[in-house]
Amino acid sequence: MTDWIMILITLVYVIATIVICYFNGKSAKAAKEQIEEMIKQSEALNRAFVTVRFEVIKTGLMCFVIENNGLQSAYNLRVKLNEEFINNLPDAGDRDRMREMNNAVLYLVPRQKITSVIDTKLNFDEISKVVASFEIKYNERYSDHIEIDISQYSFMLVDELPIEVISHSLEALTENQNKFQQSLLKQMEKL
Repeated sequence: MTDWIMILITLVYVIATIVICYFNGKSAKAAKEQIEEMIKQSEALNRAFVTVRFEVIKTGLMCFVIENNGLQSAYNLRVKLNEEFINNLPDAGDRDRMREMNNAVLYLVPRQKITSVIDTKLNFDEISKVVASFEIKYNERYSDHIEIDISQYSFMLVDELPIEVISHSLEALTENQNKFQQSLLKQMEKL
């Protein structure tokens, strides 16, 4: 009889051990999945993140700003602007510069930005007829598509205040006057 009790107790221990192993396996699998998810989230938060935006700087130049807003460097960065937008630019030099950008392979550290001049705000109406479409690829694993409808930014094209215009005019006049005086003094020295 004691043999049967020992067999029964052993059987209970074997079944309990199997149940414990089964649930430990499930727990280990869940922990592994949770760790993998945490690693993915950490990589997503700490990666390079390249953006392109439209900006008008004080002097009235319309620009595209390419910036790495992430926490790691962006390498093998390629920024391709659609050919339709490039062909719509009125100035051949601006078109060439944008095509050079399309062929460049860049490296941006975190928070670094590159400003690429499109044209002056005087040509806004013509340039804004075509949407700028960017294909961005970097770090051999990230790619983004960004479209910028420049026509939506017409409110940014505020003219300078009259005081600023007068100030710039006075600076130019003063510079021209100084050049004239220096030229005149050189001519008088020769005589």
